[in-house]
Amino acid sequence: MKRKRARRNTKFMEYFDNCNVEVFVDDYDSLDKAIRKFTKKVKEDGVLEQCWEAKVYEKPSDKKRRKRKEAKYNRKKNLTKNKY
Repeated sequence: MKRKRARRNTKFMEYFDNCNVEVFVDDYDSLDKAIRKFTKKVKEDGVLEQCWEAKVYEKPSDKKRRKRKEAKYNRKKNLTKNKY
């Protein structure tokens, strides 16, 4: 019996072709510091969000709901930040 080949999600792969995250580490920097720099850059560039969007289909109504929820969270966060 022949084994089936795994399909590659080309849309998913296109996102990673466009994402180049580089971290330059000095000789005196520790590995923990390099990992922190890397994770910070990945979050700033939105690589994980793009990856998730490519893998999972999100209904338009769910997308609107998620964006409203994020906006509400950000407003609340900014209000508490500006209080003090």
